[in-house]
This record gives sequence, C-alpha cells and structure tokens, in this order.
Amino acid sequence: GDKYRLAASVSSVVEHNVSGTLTLSVYAGKDYKALEAAGVKPLSVMKRKVTVPGGETVKSMFDVNVSELLAGAALPADLGFKLVFKADEKADLDGLNMASYFISAKPNNRILIQCQRFFENYWRENNFLVNYFSFLHAFTMIALKNKDIWEKVPFFSFIPVQQMQAELVKPYNKERFAQLKQMTPIHKLTYKPKVMTKQKNVNLEGSLYEAIIEGKIYD
Repeated sequence: GDKYRLAASVSSVVEHNVSGTLTLSVYAGKDYKALEAAGVKPLSVMKRKVTVPGGETVKSMFDVNVSELLAGAALPADLGFKLVFKADEKADLDGLNMASYFISAKPNNRILIQCQRFFENYWRENNFLVNYFSFLHAFTMIALKNKDIWEKVPFFSFIPVQQMQAELVKPYNKERFAQLKQMTPIHKLTYKPKVMTKQKNVNLEGSLYEAIIEGKIYD
C-alpha cells in the first residue's frame, strides 16, 4: 500500500530551548475538526519527543502506512492530519516580545520585510489563521534572528498603554483623562462593547468611551 513520510516543523519564539511532545493524528476525512466534534476517533496517533532550540525551527518525521491505517477498509477520498505540539509543563513559553497595535519603522525595515514575506508565503498555502496571535509569534521569531536591529528598539510597558482602555466604561472626568494622556503617548483602545464591559451589560452613557466618540474630550 501507499506509504508517506510527513515532515512536521516546529518553531520557537523564545530564546531558550523548549522540549515537548509532537502528536500527529490521522483522520479518515479532510475536516478533522468536524470528525472530532462528531466523536470520530483518529485512524492513528503518533507521538515524537522534540526539543526546539531557542529562536529556531526543527523538523520531525512521521512515517504513515495507509494500508495499515485502514486495515482493509475502503480508502477515503481525503485524509486529515492534526498536528499538536505540547510543551513540557515546566517549559517557560512567555516569549512574545511585541504588541501589534503600535508599529513604527523606517522604510525597508528588515524585520518587517521578513514578516511580510513570511505571511505572503503563509497565505499562499492557507486560507485560515492558525492562531489569533500568529503575527506576534512570527514577529518574535524573526526579531530573535535580527537582534542587531531589535536590541535598538526602545521599550514601552504595556501597562500604561492599556490603562485608558480599562477605564473607558467609567464616568468621564476631564482631570482623569488628562492624567491618562500624560502616562504615555500610545493608547490601545477598543470599539467593542464586550471587551470594554467584560461581557456585562453596562450603560455607557456619560462614560469616557462616549466622551471620546462624541468629541466631548475637546470641550
């Protein structure tokens, strides 16, 4: 029967080595998420112990024998492959070193050019975003490979940057608003009520959010 060797790549966005388990599950159908939801078990589950050097990418090989998987059953039109890397419990994965809501750079910045190429290649082969923080992961990984540039970037704490967002639902106070502006020249805000109110039903009348939206902060 048909035999395949699948190469799975795992990348690290932290500066130290990360060890864990890489698991490949093979399903009798392309949409493995729908099969999982329906309670269908995978045809095969294979595991590999992997250590990823800091800021690097490693490949792990899986040998798949389709005949052995099907055990005489009819070959499905498609096979689905689910790949999961789970770091060891003691691993420190707090390696994201940037925030995508504020980016400033001169033209042709090497890090941003490489990020652009990374995602152009990604979207050529995919039509979905694998993770909400994909850009942060990619940027961090690329920054680690360009330390000569990244080490020149000034540091800004995210705490004052996000403080105004935390107070959007509070009653508008002109003096407090002036204090918030003095904390930092950068402010991460949101237009999403569920984010501002933390899923609670909150009346925004008279709030800082309303003052900003209606221009009352200029009165």
